[in-house]
Amino acid sequence: MKKLILGLLAVMSLGVVAFAATAQASEYLCNGKAEACKVLGFNLAAFVLEDRGVPASVSCPIEGVKSEGSVSGSTGEVTAATLAGCTPSATALNLKEEAVTNGCGTVNSVEAIDLPWKTPISEGASNDWWILIEKGTTTQPGYAITCTTGGIKITDKCTTSASGEDLLVLSEDLAAEGSEPALLTTIFSTSLLKANEAATCSLGGVEQGFTSGEILEEGWTGTAAEALAIN
Repeated sequence: MKKLILGLLAVMSLGVVAFAATAQASEYLCNGKAEACKVLGFNLAAFVLEDRGVPASVSCPIEGVKSEGSVSGSTGEVTAATLAGCTPSATALNLKEEAVTNGCGTVNSVEAIDLPWKTPISEGASNDWWILIEKGTTTQPGYAITCTTGGIKITDKCTTSASGEDLLVLSEDLAAEGSEPALLTTIFSTSLLKANEAATCSLGGVEQGFTSGEILEEGWTGTAAEALAIN
Protein backbone atom coordinates (compact mmCIF):
# COMPACT_ATOMS: atom_id res chain seq x y z
CA MET A 1 0.00 0.00 0.00
CA LYS A 2 1.12 3.55 -0.55
CA LYS A 3 0.64 6.90 0.98
CA LEU A 4 -0.92 9.57 -1.00
CA ILE A 5 0.04 13.18 -0.98
CA LEU A 6 -2.76 15.26 -2.18
CA GLY A 7 -1.19 18.62 -2.58
CA LEU A 8 -2.92 19.50 -5.70
CA LEU A 9 -0.07 21.81 -6.02
CA ALA A 10 2.11 19.32 -7.47
CA VAL A 11 0.13 20.14 -10.44
CA MET A 12 2.32 23.01 -11.29
CA SER A 13 4.97 20.72 -12.61
CA LEU A 14 2.32 20.46 -15.16
CA GLY A 15 3.63 17.52 -16.98
CA VAL A 16 1.03 16.11 -19.26
CA VAL A 17 1.16 12.43 -20.12
CA ALA A 18 -1.27 9.74 -21.22
CA PHE A 19 -1.00 6.28 -19.68
CA ALA A 20 -2.99 3.14 -20.40
CA ALA A 21 -5.24 2.01 -17.60
CA THR A 22 -3.67 -0.52 -15.26
CA ALA A 23 -4.67 -4.13 -15.86
CA GLN A 24 -5.69 -4.58 -12.23
CA ALA A 25 -7.76 -1.77 -10.79
CA SER A 26 -6.15 0.02 -7.86
CA GLU A 27 -8.03 1.93 -5.19
CA TYR A 28 -7.47 4.43 -2.43
CA LEU A 29 -7.58 3.08 1.12
CA CYS A 30 -8.63 5.16 4.11
CA ASN A 31 -7.41 3.68 7.39
CA GLY A 32 -6.81 0.40 5.56
CA LYS A 33 -10.34 0.21 4.19
CA ALA A 34 -11.79 0.79 0.73
CA GLU A 35 -14.03 3.63 1.84
CA ALA A 36 -14.38 7.33 1.14
CA CYS A 37 -12.63 9.90 3.29
CA LYS A 38 -11.55 13.53 3.35
CA VAL A 39 -7.95 14.30 2.36
CA LEU A 40 -5.79 17.22 3.49
CA GLY A 41 -2.39 18.00 2.00
CA PHE A 42 0.54 20.40 2.39
CA ASN A 43 3.92 20.84 0.72
CA LEU A 44 7.01 19.35 2.37
CA ALA A 45 9.50 21.57 0.55
CA ALA A 46 9.48 24.77 -1.49
CA PHE A 47 6.87 24.58 -4.24
CA VAL A 48 8.15 26.27 -7.38
CA LEU A 49 6.09 27.48 -10.35
CA GLU A 50 7.85 28.55 -13.55
CA ASP A 51 7.05 30.10 -16.91
CA ARG A 52 10.30 29.75 -18.84
CA GLY A 53 8.92 31.68 -21.78
CA VAL A 54 8.88 34.93 -19.77
CA PRO A 55 11.06 33.82 -17.89
CA ALA A 56 9.58 34.01 -14.39
CA SER A 57 9.68 31.85 -11.26
CA VAL A 58 7.76 31.89 -7.98
CA SER A 59 8.54 29.86 -4.84
CA CYS A 60 6.02 28.99 -2.12
CA PRO A 61 7.45 28.05 1.34
CA ILE A 62 7.05 24.79 3.24
CA GLU A 63 3.39 24.39 4.26
CA GLY A 64 2.54 27.42 2.17
CA VAL A 65 0.60 25.20 -0.20
CA LYS A 66 -2.44 23.47 1.28
CA SER A 67 -5.13 21.40 -0.37
CA GLU A 68 -8.39 19.76 0.55
CA GLY A 69 -10.39 17.07 -1.19
CA SER A 70 -11.56 13.49 -0.93
CA VAL A 71 -10.94 9.98 -2.25
CA SER A 72 -13.28 7.11 -3.00
CA GLY A 73 -12.58 3.92 -4.91
CA SER A 74 -10.07 4.52 -7.70
CA THR A 75 -10.51 8.27 -7.94
CA GLY A 76 -9.92 11.38 -5.89
CA GLU A 77 -10.90 15.01 -6.08
CA VAL A 78 -9.18 18.24 -5.06
CA THR A 79 -11.87 20.74 -4.16
CA ALA A 80 -9.81 23.57 -2.62
CA ALA A 81 -6.21 24.77 -2.60
CA THR A 82 -4.35 27.79 -1.29
CA LEU A 83 -0.81 29.02 -2.00
CA ALA A 84 0.39 31.53 0.59
CA GLY A 85 3.64 33.32 1.34
CA CYS A 86 4.94 32.85 -2.21
CA THR A 87 7.82 35.09 -3.32
CA PRO A 88 9.84 35.60 -6.51
CA SER A 89 12.72 33.12 -6.88
CA ALA A 90 16.22 34.64 -6.84
CA THR A 91 16.51 33.93 -10.58
CA ALA A 92 14.43 32.28 -13.29
CA LEU A 93 15.34 29.66 -15.89
CA ASN A 94 14.87 30.57 -19.55
CA LEU A 95 14.22 28.21 -22.46
CA LYS A 96 17.91 27.26 -22.52
CA GLU A 97 17.73 26.48 -18.79
CA GLU A 98 20.02 29.42 -18.04
CA ALA A 99 19.53 31.33 -14.77
CA VAL A 100 18.54 34.89 -15.69
CA THR A 101 16.75 37.89 -14.14
CA ASN A 102 13.31 36.91 -12.82
CA GLY A 103 10.44 38.50 -14.73
CA CYS A 104 8.31 38.52 -11.56
CA GLY A 105 9.21 41.48 -9.34
CA THR A 106 6.65 41.11 -6.54
CA VAL A 107 4.13 38.29 -6.07
CA ASN A 108 0.58 39.57 -5.61
CA SER A 109 -1.16 36.20 -5.59
CA VAL A 110 -0.94 32.57 -6.66
CA GLU A 111 -4.17 30.65 -7.19
CA ALA A 112 -5.25 27.19 -8.31
CA ILE A 113 -7.78 27.48 -11.12
CA ASP A 114 -10.63 25.42 -12.53
CA LEU A 115 -11.23 23.46 -9.33
CA PRO A 116 -12.35 20.83 -8.53
CA TRP A 117 -9.66 18.59 -10.04
CA LYS A 118 -10.38 14.90 -10.55
CA THR A 119 -7.42 12.67 -9.58
CA PRO A 120 -7.97 9.05 -10.67
CA ILE A 121 -5.26 6.40 -10.27
CA SER A 122 -3.69 5.61 -13.64
CA GLU A 123 -1.24 2.81 -12.94
CA GLY A 124 1.44 1.78 -10.51
CA ALA A 125 4.06 -0.70 -9.40
CA SER A 126 6.00 -1.30 -6.20
CA ASN A 127 5.85 1.91 -4.14
CA ASP A 128 5.12 4.34 -6.98
CA TRP A 129 1.80 5.24 -8.55
CA TRP A 130 0.85 7.55 -11.41
CA ILE A 131 -2.06 9.86 -10.65
CA LEU A 132 -3.89 11.80 -13.35
CA ILE A 133 -5.17 15.33 -12.87
CA GLU A 134 -7.94 15.36 -15.41
CA LYS A 135 -9.17 18.33 -17.35
CA GLY A 136 -12.89 18.73 -17.91
CA THR A 137 -14.88 19.51 -21.02
CA THR A 138 -14.43 23.24 -20.48
CA THR A 139 -11.77 23.33 -17.75
CA GLN A 140 -7.98 23.06 -17.69
CA PRO A 141 -6.38 22.55 -14.23
CA GLY A 142 -3.48 24.85 -13.45
CA TYR A 143 -2.33 27.99 -11.68
CA ALA A 144 -2.73 31.74 -12.04
CA ILE A 145 0.24 33.80 -10.84
CA THR A 146 -0.12 37.58 -10.53
CA CYS A 147 3.08 39.63 -10.24
CA THR A 148 3.99 43.29 -10.31
CA THR A 149 7.13 44.24 -12.24
CA GLY A 150 8.16 47.80 -13.04
CA GLY A 151 4.89 49.08 -11.58
CA ILE A 152 2.79 46.90 -13.91
CA LYS A 153 0.57 44.12 -12.53
CA ILE A 154 -0.06 41.17 -14.81
CA THR A 155 -1.47 37.64 -14.42
CA ASP A 156 0.06 34.58 -16.05
CA LYS A 157 -2.09 31.43 -16.28
CA CYS A 158 -0.34 28.09 -16.80
CA THR A 159 -2.67 25.14 -17.45
CA THR A 160 -3.00 21.83 -19.19
CA SER A 161 -3.72 22.34 -22.86
CA ALA A 162 -7.29 21.96 -24.08
CA SER A 163 -5.99 19.72 -26.86
CA GLY A 164 -3.26 18.02 -24.82
CA GLU A 165 -3.19 15.06 -22.46
CA ASP A 166 -4.20 15.05 -18.81
CA LEU A 167 -1.56 16.01 -16.27
CA LEU A 168 0.26 13.10 -14.65
CA VAL A 169 2.04 13.24 -11.27
CA LEU A 170 3.90 10.64 -9.23
CA SER A 171 2.57 9.42 -5.89
CA GLU A 172 4.93 7.59 -3.49
CA ASP A 173 4.07 5.19 -0.69
CA LEU A 174 5.66 6.57 2.47
CA ALA A 175 4.89 3.41 4.43
CA ALA A 176 7.96 1.90 2.76
CA GLU A 177 9.98 4.60 4.52
CA GLY A 178 8.57 3.74 7.92
CA SER A 179 5.80 6.33 7.98
CA GLU A 180 3.09 5.71 10.54
CA PRO A 181 0.30 6.05 9.80
CA ALA A 182 0.68 5.32 6.11
CA LEU A 183 0.58 8.47 4.00
CA LEU A 184 0.92 9.43 0.37
CA THR A 185 3.22 12.00 -1.14
CA THR A 186 2.77 13.52 -4.57
CA ILE A 187 5.83 14.61 -6.48
CA PHE A 188 6.03 17.23 -9.20
CA SER A 189 9.36 17.13 -10.96
CA THR A 190 10.55 18.59 -14.24
CA SER A 191 12.83 15.56 -14.59
CA LEU A 192 9.72 13.41 -15.08
CA LEU A 193 8.54 15.45 -18.04
CA LYS A 194 9.07 14.40 -21.63
CA ALA A 195 8.47 16.21 -24.92
CA ASN A 196 5.07 17.93 -25.17
CA GLU A 197 4.28 17.47 -21.48
CA ALA A 198 4.80 20.95 -20.02
CA ALA A 199 1.98 23.42 -19.35
CA THR A 200 0.74 26.14 -21.66
CA CYS A 201 1.11 29.64 -20.17
CA SER A 202 -0.80 32.75 -21.19
CA LEU A 203 2.40 34.82 -21.23
CA GLY A 204 5.22 32.39 -22.04
CA GLY A 205 3.32 30.24 -24.53
CA VAL A 206 2.96 26.52 -25.26
CA GLU A 207 4.96 24.04 -23.15
CA GLN A 208 6.65 26.70 -21.02
CA GLY A 209 5.03 26.01 -17.63
CA PHE A 210 6.77 23.84 -15.03
CA THR A 211 6.05 23.04 -11.40
CA SER A 212 8.20 21.22 -8.89
CA GLY A 213 7.61 20.23 -5.30
CA GLU A 214 6.27 17.54 -3.02
CA ILE A 215 2.92 17.40 -1.25
CA LEU A 216 2.03 15.16 1.68
CA GLU A 217 -1.53 13.92 2.08
CA GLU A 218 -3.43 12.57 5.06
CA GLY A 219 -6.84 10.94 5.23
CA TRP A 220 -9.35 12.40 7.70
CA THR A 221 -12.59 11.14 9.24
CA GLY A 222 -14.32 13.78 11.29
CA THR A 223 -11.56 15.50 13.27
CA ALA A 224 -9.18 12.53 13.36
CA ALA A 225 -6.29 11.89 10.95
CA GLU A 226 -5.95 8.40 9.52
CA ALA A 227 -3.80 6.39 7.15
CA LEU A 228 -4.13 7.09 3.43
CA ALA A 229 -2.79 4.57 0.93
CA ILE A 230 -3.22 3.00 -2.49
CA ASN A 231 -3.67 -0.74 -2.88
